[in-house]
Amino acid sequence: MDKPDVRAWDWLSACLLFLLIQVAAARLVTTDWTPLLYFVETIAALGTVIGLALGASRFGRGLVLALAIGYTATLLPWQIAGTFDDELFPDRLGHAGEMLSISLSQFLHNQPVKEPLFFLAFVCLAFWIISLAAGYWLARHRSIIAAAVIPGAIIVVIQVYADYQPHASWWLAVYLLVALLLAGRLHYLQSRTRWTQRHVFVNEEAWSNIFGSLFMTTALAIFIVWLVPASPASLRDVSDRWNAFSRPIRERLSNAVSSLNGPYGKPAGNFYGTTLAMGEKAAAGDSAVFTVKILSGPVSTPRYYWRGRVYDTYADGQWSSLPASNLAFQPESSDLKIPDAEGRTETLLRFSMQFPSQSLVYSRSQAVWIDRTATVMVIIPSPGQYDILAWEATTPVPMGGLYEVKAEVSNPTIEQLRGAGSIYPQWISDRYLEVPEHLRVEIQTLSQDLTAGQSTEYDKAAVITDYLRANLQYATSVVAPPPGQDPIAWVLFSYKKGFCNYSASTEVLMLRSVGIPARLAVGFAQGDPSSGVYLVRRRDAHAWPEVYFPGVGWVEFEPTGNQAALVRPSSGAQTSGNALTSRPAKPLEEGDLSAFDNAQSLPTVKPIPFSQTLPGRALLVAALLLLGGILVYASRRYHVLDRLPAYLSKTLDSSGLATPAWITSWWSWTELEAVERSFVSINLSLNWLGRAQPMDATPAERARVLTGLMPSASEHIAALSFELESGLFTPRPADLHRARRASLFILMHAIRQRILNVFKASNGRDV
Repeated sequence: MDKPDVRAWDWLSACLLFLLIQVAAARLVTTDWTPLLYFVETIAALGTVIGLALGASRFGRGLVLALAIGYTATLLPWQIAGTFDDELFPDRLGHAGEMLSISLSQFLHNQPVKEPLFFLAFVCLAFWIISLAAGYWLARHRSIIAAAVIPGAIIVVIQVYADYQPHASWWLAVYLLVALLLAGRLHYLQSRTRWTQRHVFVNEEAWSNIFGSLFMTTALAIFIVWLVPASPASLRDVSDRWNAFSRPIRERLSNAVSSLNGPYGKPAGNFYGTTLAMGEKAAAGDSAVFTVKILSGPVSTPRYYWRGRVYDTYADGQWSSLPASNLAFQPESSDLKIPDAEGRTETLLRFSMQFPSQSLVYSRSQAVWIDRTATVMVIIPSPGQYDILAWEATTPVPMGGLYEVKAEVSNPTIEQLRGAGSIYPQWISDRYLEVPEHLRVEIQTLSQDLTAGQSTEYDKAAVITDYLRANLQYATSVVAPPPGQDPIAWVLFSYKKGFCNYSASTEVLMLRSVGIPARLAVGFAQGDPSSGVYLVRRRDAHAWPEVYFPGVGWVEFEPTGNQAALVRPSSGAQTSGNALTSRPAKPLEEGDLSAFDNAQSLPTVKPIPFSQTLPGRALLVAALLLLGGILVYASRRYHVLDRLPAYLSKTLDSSGLATPAWITSWWSWTELEAVERSFVSINLSLNWLGRAQPMDATPAERARVLTGLMPSASEHIAALSFELESGLFTPRPADLHRARRASLFILMHAIRQRILNVFKASNGRDV
């Protein structure tokens, strides 16, 4: 028995594979790790189409390989060169080649690669190879491993590294759904081949029933699995095994992705939320978050910290805040009064948001006024005084939006801090001295040993800060602690590596354990200064401890090793600045960049219309697919297209109008059996070749005439005639798949013969 031709084209399998690869590519795009990731979707689409074409062709492996190399050498450079603007193609290509050569050299020498184009080129190449191979192996060998398993491994890797995005695991669910549908389709095709060999009749509508049942069962199963949580113990065990396996690989590849955006900045949400998990990865990436212009303020300051919010409660590896009061603020209101305001200097700052819409307001501590309507999270120590925990604008600040903030800034001397004493207000002691019981003894023992002999609270804080800077090695990633261990205790006493979340959190708990009030502040380090403007990037995301000193207020300390140590004035009065006597007459208008003076080199990104964003395009595509699905379902379920011509004809007749011939033909077409519709290709071919048959000509006579005109199609004409006779005049049902395939080849032969006849007529000779 001859081996069946597995390269028989199947449109549904091809479409499912195309969708599968696009889901994996779209998941990568949503990470926003680097600009222009949507190029991956384009290259994956091209690779899938070309792979399917090569797989369905009759070319041998050698020719397929040669063509694949040729397409790779042509399409990939064209795509990568498209990342540059305003240059001729040869110049863009040369520029890209030079940058990639430098980046590759850095990577091979184990140096950090800061050029995002390197990662973009790498993922484009990876998706090109995967999509090309998947298309080829599906069309030629119907291989589910190449078609679904390999791209599935890629989307799992992306999910692991982008697990900070909420609800992103549903991309994996969608991928799994499409992959299972593709596997079901391939299994059906293989089974149908066996059934044909065994002469088992299969109704043409069988797949529709199978597909509907498969889709509903699979979708329901995946939906349930995604909603039912797994046990924490099993998740931790899997996490530990994965970290142990992947750590060497991640450390080797970390240089290649050092230019990518980090794990903060959740889509459609604030950079920092109401809780903060310790996390396993530090923020990274060069994309701008905001720029800051110092309009007026102190002449000198140790360093700027752009605070977003503070946390006061630590438990189970996560920071949160105890309940506080929410204060409605209007720009027309007077400045908020804060505790310990004496000796502070007013500072006016202007922020230009470069990050997607954010409601959390960043400022130098402590902010007392903003030019926007906002909700202020506060503690009220006494009537009319507010200790400010966070500002949230009522209307989020869009990308490209500006806002101004006034802050009361303090730069105390070391003598002031040493003389502040240790008598704390009750509202401070009640909120900022708590240490979890399971950590207290171990952390307190270390803290007391370090601070023994120190007579002031400032000196104790300085000793603990210096200890952490010297003993906690800075690392951008931290592996998960062993089961049952607290992340802070594990990093402090065993792992001894971490990023700012760990250093700052450890200092807060150590200070509290020796009776010094402290809390965790999060936001951004000051960024890159240029002519009075600070450019703050994702990699500047930071956490630091704020320590309370009576009469002075909250003061920043810096225990994280990758930040320069804070140097405070050692003597003399507190540094003063130019105090402001009034705020602007009106709130700053969006897009007004005139006050940025020398900051013209820091462009402001304009807000992108929602319809042009990835979520907007995805929503539009989803709506169109849903509408198309509804139409297809209604058409198949209720036979809409079959009933439509009869309805139109009756409507026209009732209106006294003549029914057009095309509606009559359409109606006649709907009344034909499926195999009769395939036989129409013979009538069309006879018409195209100028040998239209009379109405009384039998199907057999038409087939004989067409065979005489196109001997090359005789095999297909005979097959179609046989299926027509079997389906209409014998108990054996027609093989519709065979009939439709023969019909398609007959039309192709007819087109070819028609072209040859035209050439013969025009040239007067044989072709």
